[in-house]
Amino acid sequence: MFQCNTVLNGGGGGKRLAFTLVELLVVIAIIGILIGLLLPAVQAAREAARRMQCTNNLKQIGLAVHNFHDAREGLPPACLAPYRMTIFPILYPYLEQQSLYDLMCSTSDYYNNNTFSKGLTANCWWSKTSTVQLFGRAPLTDEQRQAYGSVTAYICPSRRSAPAYLNDPSETSKRSAAQYYAGPQTDYAMSQSSGTHGWHEFSTKDRTEVRGPFRIAKSNFQYDGLPGPQVMTTYSPRDSFARLIDGTSNQFLFGEKHFITDYDVSDNYPTLGVCDTLGGDCTYLCAGEWGTGVVSSARTVDPWWADVLAQPREKEWNSAHKFGSAHAGVVNFLMGDGSVRAVSLTTPHNVLYALSVVDDGETVVAP
Repeated sequence: MFQCNTVLNGGGGGKRLAFTLVELLVVIAIIGILIGLLLPAVQAAREAARRMQCTNNLKQIGLAVHNFHDAREGLPPACLAPYRMTIFPILYPYLEQQSLYDLMCSTSDYYNNNTFSKGLTANCWWSKTSTVQLFGRAPLTDEQRQAYGSVTAYICPSRRSAPAYLNDPSETSKRSAAQYYAGPQTDYAMSQSSGTHGWHEFSTKDRTEVRGPFRIAKSNFQYDGLPGPQVMTTYSPRDSFARLIDGTSNQFLFGEKHFITDYDVSDNYPTLGVCDTLGGDCTYLCAGEWGTGVVSSARTVDPWWADVLAQPREKEWNSAHKFGSAHAGVVNFLMGDGSVRAVSLTTPHNVLYALSVVDDGETVVAP
């Protein structure tokens, strides 16, 4: 049996056809050019999707605020009491995170006080090997830490992916109030403006002078003679949407917050609020008096502290007090009516300020 093998040739010369080196290099160059042309478009499409998700996160927060208002007949408080829950964990039940809220309310502090407790806002977040513990009781499990750090509504995908939380005491132990640093982090902050006292002071004496939409709760405490802080028994909202006298569509509620990355704690200004030692990115779980923790949960456009929106990667002395984002040229803000506005970084201060305070009597055209 005979077998016939056919060899194609280039015109009778008997040589096989093949790419030359020059032709191969040209093909590779063309492919490289096409990838170079397509990559920016792909990156832009991905950022557009991430920005849309960020907008949706703020809308979810806005829906949670409105649902809380309907259920409790008032706005969620900025903070239950000094060094206790801020608005972010207060909204957990309205963001389908009831289990996280229940765990916060049931975790004991130093003195076994666990009603709307300080249990998870102080000293409970540390690792099992840390000397800073609840008198030997086991702190959170790794799964619980992951759950708190994975609340997607509180994380902008353009900036980082879940989970986002601080746990290692070595990251936060360079200041006296380090126990209020560790915990879940967020990329959003409530809008706050000052009265007579500093804008970042969440205390009972500041309850009537904050000019932002959220104020400290009306809280009831039980004095039972036990050592340590008093036991908080109940709380109620202080304000309703009627507080927003300029109209809900003309009021900032929340916005994207700027925080300083690659921040050297040892070089921080020693006179600033304690949360500044982490560039304004400590836990959102609690807020105390004179800045303890509050810089993570609130931002301002007040003069002196922060009268403009932060530029990307900005590291000025007051940058950790500003609103800012990872999106090019804009910062997303949640308005009182539940809508979300992309506000330009170049928006004048007088417009920002008018949208942040509730009692100026001025109506501006939202950017």
